[in-house]
Amino acid sequence: LSFEPGETEQSDDYIGHEAEANLEWHRGATLAGAEVLYLDAFENGYVALRLFGRQDLGPLFASVDLFGHYFRESVNGEDYAVSGTLAAGVDIAKGFSAVVAGSAGLNPFLEQTYNVMAKLVYNSTYRIREVR
Repeated sequence: LSFEPGETEQSDDYIGHEAEANLEWHRGATLAGAEVLYLDAFENGYVALRLFGRQDLGPLFASVDLFGHYFRESVNGEDYAVSGTLAAGVDIAKGFSAVVAGSAGLNPFLEQTYNVMAKLVYNSTYRIREVR
């Protein structure tokens, strides 16, 4: 529940709702997943769906991330927003990767957006094998 003091709908305080569910599948060098998000706030709300995946190919990797929102109330005349990112990279040293990523999307705040980046990334997650 989201408590928004001072907002009025039927009382002096408005209580909104927020929920999230996710599912991940991991097998070998493949990771895939989905998330569903729900937000009911005083001004607006949305239902969102995210789909993502990653494939490791030795020191190389590729990923995709798709995100869509459907708004309860239109924002700047639009009912939805959608965006996607594709990335590819290579592990170059402990925790460091060189990555090229491209994103594109449609949303009511920027109408259309796209970018391409090359970046040096540090990932502090270390994977080790568990021996049972």
